[in-house]
Amino acid sequence: MDQDPTPPQQDNDPGPQANGNPGVFTKLNGTIAGITGLVIALGGLAATWDRIFPGDKGNVEAAVPAQLTNAEAVPADETAADPTADEPEAGDPTSYSGQLVDGGKVLTIEWNGDSWDVTAGDDTYSYDDTLSPDETRVMAVSGGSYLRWPIAGGEVDESDDKIKWKTYGSVQPAAEAAQ
Repeated sequence: MDQDPTPPQQDNDPGPQANGNPGVFTKLNGTIAGITGLVIALGGLAATWDRIFPGDKGNVEAAVPAQLTNAEAVPADETAADPTADEPEAGDPTSYSGQLVDGGKVLTIEWNGDSWDVTAGDDTYSYDDTLSPDETRVMAVSGGSYLRWPIAGGEVDESDDKIKWKTYGSVQPAAEAAQ
């Protein structure tokens, strides 16, 4: 029973692993997989942050319209009247008369209590009152076509996009036009 006083030496090199990769590569692969998983998890968290932590959306939505241009703020298919501008202000004219630029036909614009009736020669159109960005003008819309004119009378402009305007005619309040 003779025993060797020196214990067997341990080999510090782990040698090949079960998959054939040395231990250093196994640890490196695990580290890369862990970092990749962390990046994917953070990306998913960032993508759903507003669903997990719903914030005060009122402030964000209130700031957006101020950044939009007039053309972007108005839907392309606007056919209904703006509820904030449903009739002329007290004391403002509700009847205008004048003439069209093309052909010199008679042009009348009259408020009927619900909308503006625009008569151009023998044709009559109904325009809904809409909010005008200029307090000195009336603006009306019908099927995506816009008319605007000064409240005190003057040039009537027409547009399809509220960016490019062309002269449609000229009008004066009916009381002034009769004089």
